[in-house]
Amino acid sequence: MEIRTLGPDEKITEAVYLGPDCCSLIWKRRPLAHFVDAKTCARWNGRFAGKMAGSDDGRGYLYFRLNGRKTYVHRVIWLFCYGSPVPSEIDHIDGNPSNNHPTNLRAADRSGNNSNVRSAKGSSSQFLGVHWSTKDRRWVAQIEKARKKTLLGYFRDEVEAARAYDAAARRVHGTFARPNFPNGVTNAA
Repeated sequence: MEIRTLGPDEKITEAVYLGPDCCSLIWKRRPLAHFVDAKTCARWNGRFAGKMAGSDDGRGYLYFRLNGRKTYVHRVIWLFCYGSPVPSEIDHIDGNPSNNHPTNLRAADRSGNNSNVRSAKGSSSQFLGVHWSTKDRRWVAQIEKARKKTLLGYFRDEVEAARAYDAAARRVHGTFARPNFPNGVTNAA
């Protein structure tokens, strides 16, 4: 699968425009040059022109195909709002991959983008950076940066382990940190 890179020479502006909410793309009526024949052009425009561009990729990111190439909606929104070049990585600040509002997008590197993740589904803990050690019968807090895991300690209390992760995340990941308690307030029992 090829993931489309966007540059100033792209013809993407002939295919979509930024929706009035600034966080969606709308299909334009595309010219005949985009299609193999007039019948295909008329059928496509009748079905899609004026409708929202983008389908869920199964991970929450919206994408569409243009000339057989996969194009992510947030990358096109970046291009329309901030211009070119589009960064190699774009982070969704709130962690919601379908929230493509320009104020929710920021340039990132792979490490920064990976730092801003939610707790994995099926994890033994409700908190990011925390898991239950059956062997030690305690909660373990750890943090990862550039594929290197650092043990933060063993805790009898899951919330204390989460607080230890939060402190480390703010130190290690800076503005890309996704703490369990964003305002330092513990809402768990």
